[in-house]
Amino acid sequence: MIKALNNYVLIRPDLPKEKTMESGIIIPELRKEVPQSGVIVDVPENVTHLIKGVKVWFKMWAGQDIAYEKEILKSVHVKDIIAYENK
Repeated sequence: MIKALNNYVLIRPDLPKEKTMESGIIIPELRKEVPQSGVIVDVPENVTHLIKGVKVWFKMWAGQDIAYEKEILKSVHVKDIIAYENK
């Protein structure tokens, strides 16, 4: 199992969505300048306001991609998380 360290949160990013125009042109979601989102996989012990399984939104270019067990996770610093879903 992979663990988050220091002030970095491990996030499983949402997959980009594509939109097809009436003309058939596909516009990938990646072209838009919007914050990224995903679900928290692990949080270090010193971060108490975030928990596993919560959806978060983070800055566009934040974090480092990590390949782990055939999936891509993102390691994002807590200061780069801009919102979370309050359940």
